[in-house]
Amino acid sequence: MTLEINNNLDSTGKYFKDLCKKFPNIKFNMTTEKVGSGTQLTVNLSPKLVEKMSKNQKLAEDIEKALSTEPATFEWLKNMCKTNGQELSTRYVVYDENGESVSSSELKNIDDNNSSKIHKYDENRNSNIEKK
Repeated sequence: MTLEINNNLDSTGKYFKDLCKKFPNIKFNMTTEKVGSGTQLTVNLSPKLVEKMSKNQKLAEDIEKALSTEPATFEWLKNMCKTNGQELSTRYVVYDENGESVSSSELKNIDDNNSSKIHKYDENRNSNIEKK
């Protein structure tokens, strides 16, 4: 479920809004769902994780450090796809409530105009986030 942020922001909502401003090249969703939006880098953060981050500076720093690597990874992946005759059609990363992440990419052969020729790759990544 995606949460809407209203004008009366609580500390979690304020933190999420500030996080979106801090990383303008990432489309953030506060959700546990696996959703992406086309060729834009999308990061889905568990609402529980965002709440924890808003209250725990160390956790926030650790997750933000991980988030800071996402745009470079995204650009690298797009370039690798091009060299292999493919196009990155969707890329998203999901961070669960414990800071663990999983990413998913859908690649399309550049010569194919048929969207049924999409190849999907999922990557489970272990978190380097210190658990307390």
